Amino acid sequence: MLESVYEEKLMALLEYLEADIFERVRAQAFEESIEKGMEIGMAKGRLEIKREIAKASLLKGIDIEIVAEVTELSKAEIQKLLS
Repeated sequence: MLESVYEEKLMALLEYLEADIFERVRAQAFEESIEKGMEIGMAKGRLEIKREIAKASLLKGIDIEIVAEVTELSKAEIQKLLS
């Protein structure tokens, strides 16, 4: 009888620990996915700003070589902005 009580308590503890570990892993994965999403969103925003600056610069008559150097965009990508 004492063994079965001991086994039940061990099993309950094991279930609790498994649930706790699962919850911690899930929470960590969620945090990491939020951070990754924010990084991607910020990178897309920076790229969009570079494109807007490049287009405005070209429309003001600034040479494409200079625009490419300043924005770090390729000349091909900059040319697409005008089409």
